[in-house]
Amino acid sequence: YRVRCDSSPSTSSTFEDVADAIVSGRKQFAILNFWRNIDETPVRRVPLSIYSPRYDGDAAFPDAAPNVESSKWYMFPNATRDEVIVFYQYDRERKQPSDLWH
Repeated sequence: YRVRCDSSPSTSSTFEDVADAIVSGRKQFAILNFWRNIDETPVRRVPLSIYSPRYDGDAAFPDAAPNVESSKWYMFPNATRDEVIVFYQYDRERKQPSDLWH
């Protein structure tokens, strides 16, 4: 089985109110990913891997290719049910690096 929850609406605001505030620049938003092994045994095959690309200058994907010399791979072999891996998938704040490929 698979567990997945991509988003949930705010209980204090309607989705349209939040979307309007984001588009107008009054609110910042970020997308976080939470990964956890749901099996009893540690992950041995195909562990979660995250590529953290770095770019030259102010350019970013899809307008530029990553600089492979300064980019990094992160791997999480033998992840157990007791571990949670949290990372930014996207942050509207441009100074926050969040272009992570997994």
